[in-house]
Formats: sequence, C-alpha cells, structure tokens
Amino acid sequence: LAEGRMWLESSLSAGHQAAPALRTRAQSYAAGIAMWQGDTTRTMSLARVMLQVERSLAVSGESEDRQAMIRSFLRVGSLIGLGQGIPARARALFKKAQALAWRVGDIQTVSAAFVLEGNISISQGDHGAAKDLLEEGLALARRAPARTVSSAAIGSLVGLALLRGDTVAAHAYLKEGQVNSNPRCRGICGPCMPSS
Repeated sequence: LAEGRMWLESSLSAGHQAAPALRTRAQSYAAGIAMWQGDTTRTMSLARVMLQVERSLAVSGESEDRQAMIRSFLRVGSLIGLGQGIPARARALFKKAQALAWRVGDIQTVSAAFVLEGNISISQGDHGAAKDLLEEGLALARRAPARTVSSAAIGSLVGLALLRGDTVAAHAYLKEGQVNSNPRCRGICGPCMPSS
C-alpha cells in the first residue's frame, strides 16, 4: 500500500493539468489507501478536494464522467461515515450518489449506496434502520446483475442478524447467498451447529 500511495501522490503532485475526473479518481484511491494506513488528516484533505471538484463540475455542467462522480460520492461518503464517524455528511453523499445513479439507470450503484448507508447505521448501533437499508439494497441488487453488491448486502445482513442474536435470519441470508456450496453452513450459525 505504501508504494501505491507514493505513486498516486506523486502523480497527483505532477498532474495538475490532468482531466478533473481523472484527478478525482486518483484522489479517491489515494484517500482510500490513506484511510487504510490510518492517516486521517490526508484522508479528509483528499475527501474535501474531491468534493470541491465534483461540485464545480456539476455546477458548470462539465462532468465528463457521471459514473466517476457517483463513485466519488460513494467513496467519500464511506471515508467520512465509516472512517471518520461523520454519518450525517456520509448519508447526504450517498443520497446524491443515489439520485445521480437513478438518473442514469444504474440500479447496482443505488443498491450499493443503500448497503453503505446500512453499514453506517450498524456502526451507530441503529440496527432497525440498518436492516431496512440493507434489505432495500438487497432487493435492488436482485433486480440488477450486481453479484458483488448482493454479496455485500447479504454479508452485512448476516453480520447484523448475528449481532442481534438472530441465528435463524443469519442462516436464511447465508442460504440465499449460497455462501457455501455445501447445503449446510458448517456450523457458522445456530440451526446448523452439530448437536453434541
């Protein structure tokens, strides 16, 4: 990660003339790496710059790549919500991403935004809201060819069900996601635990 971040940071320093969408994408990856490395100052600095660029592109109508803008909103929302613990700001970014994604017919991204927002609700201990958001994300993922999103939704729903002590629901989500090729989940949850 350190070497990848070094190259990204070097490219960002030298590439002031690069297209804004390309710079934003590089900043997004650099912010993600900085977050993984625990550098919250740099993470937030990059997140602020990304949002300013996206706002200016949206206002001027110059956004070349709406998908890049949507990805930036999701990435920055994740960084701010999960990495920095600022859930209200993250939710606002997820809503912006959802609105843009609906406009371009990208159900997979709308689903991803619901899943990310659900994960933030889990981190805040709001399990009821988390379940609603994650199930909405899963319902949308079922309508789109979004295996990774549905897998993320199912994984989060399994974790949430186990947090709530609901092993039956965890088992049902595992089964739906076909997490294991074995028809039994091999003792991960209560209903499948071998009897002693």
